[in-house]
Amino acid sequence: MKFIVFLTLLHLGYNTVLKNILQTYLQEEFQKYLTKYQHKMIDTSFCVYINVDRKCLSDIYDKFIKQNSCPRLVLGKTVKNIQFVYKSQEVFIFINEISEIGSVVETLKNYRFWNPRCNHHFIICSPVNNTNFLQNMLYLIWSNNILNFVVVFVFQFLLQIYSLNPFKKEILNFTGDSTNIFSDKLTNLYGHQFDVPFTEDFPLVNRGRTDYQGQDYCSWEVVKNALNATFKLKAKKNFPEILAQIQNKSDFSLNTVFVVLDEKSQPVEYTYPHRRKDFVVMIPIDYDPHRHAMVSIFNPSIWILFLVALVATAAVSTTAEQNKHLFIKFLLKNLESFLGSPFHRLDLLRWQLKLKLIVFIICCMVFRTLFQSFLIGNFISPPLLHPIETVTDLKNSGLKILTSGNKVNITTIGEDDLRSQVIQSTRVEQMRRIRDVDKSVAYLISRHNAEGIVDKRSIGTPEFYIMPQTLTPGIGTYVFRKHSPFLDKIDLYLQRVREFDLTGENFGHTSKAHGLRQENILVALGLQHLELVFIGLFWGLFLSVLTFIAEIISKQLFDHEK
Repeated sequence: MKFIVFLTLLHLGYNTVLKNILQTYLQEEFQKYLTKYQHKMIDTSFCVYINVDRKCLSDIYDKFIKQNSCPRLVLGKTVKNIQFVYKSQEVFIFINEISEIGSVVETLKNYRFWNPRCNHHFIICSPVNNTNFLQNMLYLIWSNNILNFVVVFVFQFLLQIYSLNPFKKEILNFTGDSTNIFSDKLTNLYGHQFDVPFTEDFPLVNRGRTDYQGQDYCSWEVVKNALNATFKLKAKKNFPEILAQIQNKSDFSLNTVFVVLDEKSQPVEYTYPHRRKDFVVMIPIDYDPHRHAMVSIFNPSIWILFLVALVATAAVSTTAEQNKHLFIKFLLKNLESFLGSPFHRLDLLRWQLKLKLIVFIICCMVFRTLFQSFLIGNFISPPLLHPIETVTDLKNSGLKILTSGNKVNITTIGEDDLRSQVIQSTRVEQMRRIRDVDKSVAYLISRHNAEGIVDKRSIGTPEFYIMPQTLTPGIGTYVFRKHSPFLDKIDLYLQRVREFDLTGENFGHTSKAHGLRQENILVALGLQHLELVFIGLFWGLFLSVLTFIAEIISKQLFDHEK
């Protein structure tokens, strides 16, 4: 009996000694791994140790972790809103049991410093008897959007390091070679399919004859080919539906999304802004058909000066001829010359008076040239009836503003007391009325779309202009699902696409026809531009005929009285 007790105690003591030896070996191996990897880190200040209270880390904590500058946390005991821990580049997570990984990651998500796109080291402290758990555990970590990670454990007295390439569906073993355990897995996605919601947004995304087109669509095509990925496009009605879809399960948006400049935290993430996406009011150009272009060319003071010069020239010519009955004749001759006919001859003897009249004539010729030039310009682009330049002008005008989607909620139109002038419609209805040049309303749209519409209609008589005062300034970005592992890589590709114009298309608008005045616009003159001239000619001929008939009738009556 005593012998059996002795054997039992000996066995228990042997197991205790063996367990202590194994535990010491584990700590030595983990310390070697941490020390070796720390030398590879560019900046050791951007790291964090999670669950440092594990018993298996007692020696490592005293000899290595405690001496390190990285913060040390215990999940569930450390306050979640800690201020001294920033988003880290390296996260070392210590786990007692394999089954803890899922709950540890879920808890870790609640901390502000957590960054799923950094490098994660899952270190299993306890000895591992087999590796049957490995595949399920690797895919469990990947299901939490953690792409750059390794699982470190000791199996059969050998330090094991494993990772996963989910796109190639390959388990990566770095046990023998740990020189590059965090290689870039996004260089080739092997046909990985992205779930991408979108909505038609001319001219950025719109349906062509056979496929979609537009700047956004072409940019994403370049990115898709560079990543060797595929897109599963899902058409949505508007941008709120796109955001809701991304918050649920989609990867990112195909459309450029408007973001207010002072916008803070959101349930989604954004790429680096690639354009200004202000919201502006596009106003129809309202010409005054009753406003005579011939009269409105110069200010009233210029017209008064011209009349004085006209009368003075006729008076001087009459005095020179010493015949007061010729005043009306000279006045009509000067007016005729102003309209384009040659000036009459000056049969004068005194050269001083002739010189003075020549100076008058030269001044009239300059004035006549300016008048004719401005007259043609007004035929091409008549003056606006009531130009609107500010929000105050827009409010005072009472002009209705047609908009679509949720632009009323994301812009300052409500704060500017313009909500009573807003008419809500669908995007299809808004674009239809723009194509039909409906001038009964103004249009609240993004600046890029407004510039595209104004430029497209700048050849010929302009139909719209953009109100100079921006309604709501903002930026244009693409929306990604929160904590997406693809954001940084795709953002880099998108910047390269824009920087080097890899789409090979010219989507920019170089025309400056966005304000109230149109500059450097080539216009083909047609009969519509000279309509007023022909109308004046018709009425002149008509009045001439009436005058001729009146003279004939008056002469016949006069002869009859005789």
